[in-house]
Amino acid sequence: MKTRKIIAFALALSMAAMSFAGCSGSDSSSDKADSSSAVQINSKETNIDDTLSQLDLEFTANDLDVGYDASNATAIVYEADTPTVTGEGAAADGRNVTISAAGCYIVTGCQSDGQIIIDAGNDAKVQLVLDDVTLNCNSGAAIYVKSAEKVFITLADGTTNTLTDSGKEYAADGDISPDAVIFSKDDLTINGGGTLKIEAGYKHGIVSKDDLVFTGGNIEITAAKTAIEGKDSVKIADGSFKINAGTNGIVSSCEDDASKGFVYIAGGSFDITAGTDGIQAQTLLTIENGELNIVTGGGSANATKKQNDFGGKGGGNFGGGQRPDGGNFQKPDNGEMPEMSDGERPEMPDGEMPDFGGDMQPPTQQTAAEGDVTNKLETASNDTDSKADTKTETADTQTDSKDADLTDSASRKGLKAGNAIAITGGKITVDSADDTLHSGGSVVISGGSFELSSGDDGIHADEIVEISSGTVNISKSYEGVEAKYITVSGGNITVNASDDGFNASDGSGENFGGFGGKGNQQAAESGDTPYLKITGGTLYVNANGDGLDSNGSILVEGGEITVDGPTNGGNGALDKGDGNYLLTVTGGTLAAFGATGMEEGFTDDSAQVSLLHNFTSSVAAGTEVTVKDEDGNVIATYTPAKSWQSMVFTSDKLTQGSTYTITAGDQSETVTLDSINTSNSTGGFGGGGFGGNRQGGRGQRNN
Repeated sequence: MKTRKIIAFALALSMAAMSFAGCSGSDSSSDKADSSSAVQINSKETNIDDTLSQLDLEFTANDLDVGYDASNATAIVYEADTPTVTGEGAAADGRNVTISAAGCYIVTGCQSDGQIIIDAGNDAKVQLVLDDVTLNCNSGAAIYVKSAEKVFITLADGTTNTLTDSGKEYAADGDISPDAVIFSKDDLTINGGGTLKIEAGYKHGIVSKDDLVFTGGNIEITAAKTAIEGKDSVKIADGSFKINAGTNGIVSSCEDDASKGFVYIAGGSFDITAGTDGIQAQTLLTIENGELNIVTGGGSANATKKQNDFGGKGGGNFGGGQRPDGGNFQKPDNGEMPEMSDGERPEMPDGEMPDFGGDMQPPTQQTAAEGDVTNKLETASNDTDSKADTKTETADTQTDSKDADLTDSASRKGLKAGNAIAITGGKITVDSADDTLHSGGSVVISGGSFELSSGDDGIHADEIVEISSGTVNISKSYEGVEAKYITVSGGNITVNASDDGFNASDGSGENFGGFGGKGNQQAAESGDTPYLKITGGTLYVNANGDGLDSNGSILVEGGEITVDGPTNGGNGALDKGDGNYLLTVTGGTLAAFGATGMEEGFTDDSAQVSLLHNFTSSVAAGTEVTVKDEDGNVIATYTPAKSWQSMVFTSDKLTQGSTYTITAGDQSETVTLDSINTSNSTGGFGGGGFGGNRQGGRGQRNN
């Protein structure tokens, strides 16, 4: 969320005066010319297909093959806690069994304290069939793969296999700490139709230092820390997973090779409860199918309170939060931002502008509530932003993601990736204390069904979010969708946010830019600025902050868009960046409802006719709104969920020069569209602001 520099009413007045005098007396027409000539949009696209082509996403025939010849296999049988080995390639030593050659080994029986060690050489393929085995190890991994080319653990059909530890610290093996109930130094595949239950009281459930593959089985893991980790990759073709992890659910952590450190889910069902992240990939997380139910950090109800400098736009939204002694406004415990009554903002003292005699000076006296404006402006750009948060999280992952402490600063995200999240299908339900989907690079959604409830962002990427298909329902979030570049070209999307619905932001705070917007103009000229672009899809946004928000430009080129925006005058249903940025419409249908005070309509750069209309008084929630043409034909009908007073509407059914009637309850007003963008807004910083173009920059929400 961008932070407007409106600290109190007196300062707001001085800023308003600056908007008149701070640009050497330029009028709105000259500002408009500067805007249209300076703004550039450099479209950004992901290279997900190229990235996927570099990864090994294949499942081998051996990964999928669950067959074995019991008559030629070596049998390992536990009777009265003593293992008996029948066949070649394995030997018992007390309560432990060591497998030293390639082949198939069938394990059955019960052992209260023992270990299976596979030390077969770098070229050996070993199949270990678990056939109703119960094995506990008091001093280390129940199954420890020291050396092999690849190990296949097959869960025999109809069997239940239980592996546990004592909950005590494991014994080290030289410089290796085999700190999981199943620990492998080499590639490991788990397949079959049986059940595997793991109870890891010390640390982790299943760990492979190479690739970890699942192609079947019913996997139930309770772990003090991470449940499943494949350092080089985790690939899942099928299976049922029930995970309860003290820290992370599923992790791939390799950081040294761009072709590794990924998680690939092609199918399966997942029920994950994690103290920190649900599924985490150092590089790429990709989901093609499957059913995922994930709860992290106790869920969205356990979210950490969000803080914003100045309480967000409008100097704390004039009641948009509670201000602690530290000078920051804070979101209340229930996640909801207080609202202004009837969507109206307070009047300026005496309704007059102070006379500064041509010299712009801030008021010499401020109330205690106004705080130290100068210090806040100087320090705003130094605050922690979303990218810094991501870098910290990445550093934690690189150290040892599976050993993350469950502290207040721990990441509690649902799906998380260092480089990219790519989802083409599946049914995904996430309830997270932190972001539900989070990427240090890109999030690309081209299919699937999503039910997301977040204590922070619903979908967050540091760089790019692309949504082209699928059904996305963000039922709860602080900010719904956030990235530097956001493109929506399809899908059915619903966003509920206690702050901004969509927020195109680079997270740098550079758009603070001084009161004159010079920094913004330079950024706009470069073209490498944030944007929100909607070319298709059906979108519904219910936001207590800005509905559609950008630190740069907003481009509406298609789609069906409805925004139930803020009821307080410190935010707008639509909000582009301050200065030389675009808020244009060239196609589609949009209806955005909100309060008066910071309302914005589309700019004259648009190619499709639009209107920004403020009613004389607020309209109650649930009141039907209709737009009719001169012949009485209904152009559009809406029933906003919240009270509102300002409406932005555009449709290809509108014609410049024609007259339309807008009716809401007992209010009915007639509007003639005499320009590409017709507006009756005269409010503070809305509808183009004082003189038509708002100047000055805004800061950035800290994540």
